[in-house]
Amino acid sequence: MWVAKIELEDDKDIISARTKKFKVTVVGKLLSKFVEKGIVHLQGAGLVLGEEERIKQFLKDLKRDKNLVRIETKGHFYVMEIKKPQIGAAETIVEPFLIYPSPVIARSDGVEVWEFAHWKREEINKKIRLAQKMYKTKVISVKKQQLSNMSFIDIRPDLTKKQQQAIELAVKEGYYSFPRKTDMHQLAAIKKSSYSNMQEHLKKAENKVINAFYQRYRS
Repeated sequence: MWVAKIELEDDKDIISARTKKFKVTVVGKLLSKFVEKGIVHLQGAGLVLGEEERIKQFLKDLKRDKNLVRIETKGHFYVMEIKKPQIGAAETIVEPFLIYPSPVIARSDGVEVWEFAHWKREEINKKIRLAQKMYKTKVISVKKQQLSNMSFIDIRPDLTKKQQQAIELAVKEGYYSFPRKTDMHQLAAIKKSSYSNMQEHLKKAENKVINAFYQRYRS
């Protein structure tokens, strides 16, 4: 299987334009695409990551978009349907014959990260050329590999607000990088919290995430 990973900038996209505006990150998945009366409709889901107030502003602004057909939100998670009178990144890249091993990441700088796969390299090359023609595109990698996992956006368990903030800060600051870029004392200082509180919230969040993953996917 050939797998490509690219970055692109679509400043008119309903999601990535807002992640840049409100400095949040969205981990999303396109659920379906259909045409009705000549208009493309997309249905997708996403998990918004970032500071609580910025997430609220992002979702509030998203609900006002003129192309939004319907949306449901629960906490930081949303499911929506939009109509697209003009072609965008999703229409450019998404095809029924492609496989998507990972969710789309819309970063806080407005850049979208796409990963897609196909049995034939030429099909991958066609999509890359089309993306390069329409957007500022950076090819991260194109390689032949055997897929061993498929990532979705439903493995995160319900975390408390403080647990979610703790684990998002840890990821952002490189606490889980190898080698680590920060430690618990520095995380507590950034959060303006005590060491013991930061440690408690982070450890509880880690415990929930790890247990949720293994309970769902263990054989």
